[in-house]
Amino acid sequence: MTTLGSGHDEFDRSTKKRKIEIDLQKTLIVNLPEHLIIEHILPRLPVKSLIRFKTVCKLWLSIISTSEFAQSHLKFSSLNPKFVILSEDHSLDEHYKLFLLNYDENNDTRELIRLNLDQNWVFTNLDVVGSCNGLLCLYLEEETKYGSFCVWNPVTNQCREIKNPNGEAFALDFGFGYASTVDDYKIVALFSPRKHGFGDLYVYSLKLGQWKRIDGLDGFYAALSLDDMTIVINDTLYWPLKNLNDWQKAKCIVGFDLVDEKLKEIPWMNWFNQYKRADFFGMKGCLSLHCHGDQGSDVWVLKQYGDGNSWEKLFSVNLGGMSFLNFTETGKCLVKTSDRLKVIDPSQENPEESQVGVEFSGQIAGTGVYVESFISPFVTES
Repeated sequence: MTTLGSGHDEFDRSTKKRKIEIDLQKTLIVNLPEHLIIEHILPRLPVKSLIRFKTVCKLWLSIISTSEFAQSHLKFSSLNPKFVILSEDHSLDEHYKLFLLNYDENNDTRELIRLNLDQNWVFTNLDVVGSCNGLLCLYLEEETKYGSFCVWNPVTNQCREIKNPNGEAFALDFGFGYASTVDDYKIVALFSPRKHGFGDLYVYSLKLGQWKRIDGLDGFYAALSLDDMTIVINDTLYWPLKNLNDWQKAKCIVGFDLVDEKLKEIPWMNWFNQYKRADFFGMKGCLSLHCHGDQGSDVWVLKQYGDGNSWEKLFSVNLGGMSFLNFTETGKCLVKTSDRLKVIDPSQENPEESQVGVEFSGQIAGTGVYVESFISPFVTES
């Protein structure tokens, strides 16, 4: 990963950071009890620092390399999420770029970091399928060939390539998420021999290492359009409601249960009819909707999961000339002006007047929430 900015500034930051790490190693080894280091300090450190700390001693190498440590570390890193941003510009030699945006909800955006895509990846089209527990699921497609998925941890640079279930089939739409109940990461995708039309729904389990076709779907459900950066709440995968007219006919909102591998329905509410489209996101662990209408947009949250009557409108969003990109867990907005990325409070009267943020003039193709982790894409059934 490389940070945007001058090479000299990057060298100074790297040197200073390395000195801090060396001083920290000396302090940890000399002054603190071992159990405090292992249980309370190491899990709170950044992944890059911990990778270097593996060389301190055999004990640290052994501890940091375990799946138990990865889970412990994830609990703390999840408290400091970032945004992953896919930039697209076909006028440049590099059509696609991936970034991580560090932000602080009190001090706005802090740092924009460029992710180094593997030079061995060959693609003409790139989609970020989803982000979960430090793993990014990407879909790489060549112009004249069928594409493939890869699940990548950009911090540890571990990458697992996943071929399509049928050699001659295109992935029309897709989603990615973690099912905590069964401790498994899954890809949900529609495949078809053509780039348009109906497809067959498949689910890939990282734990089992195989695709499974989901039978019994009628024409309506088979034609559902998933989208990148899907959201998983309570082990159920949801995707943006692009055309509310189709969902009105079905009289329900449909998600995909990653545990039972079945479609799950939430009853349709009449107030949905006033909107044209909606995006799902998570807020404080609850399923939430950002609904777009002619007069602006509103944020709703499902207070009681599975109970359609528990939807509650939290606030309206008026961003003026700024483009909405995503929400944080606490309801702050990631937005873009013509030349900056900002994290703002949508309840502010004049968010356009805020001068904070980081410079960014590229075209945004997708965003998602990301946390650093040691989670490996090479999950296997124990």
